Amino acid sequence: MSERKHDDSAEDNRAARLIAQAEAVFGNAESARRWLRKPKKQLSGLSPNEAMQDERGAALVDQLLTRIDSGYF
Repeated sequence: MSERKHDDSAEDNRAARLIAQAEAVFGNAESARRWLRKPKKQLSGLSPNEAMQDERGAALVDQLLTRIDSGYF
């Protein structure tokens, strides 16, 4: 597998995992999509969709969703 294909598939897997996590946290796909599109100050003004493009940003989105789900936001 080429380096680029590996990067694309890792990014796709990250996105799918975080989208599913957002849907679980917010209870439905539409609420999750809305949240994923809006810029967040906790992500330096990026939307979660923008932030999750690399592993570090994805980890921050994951942490933010976990905090929201736990009631710490």
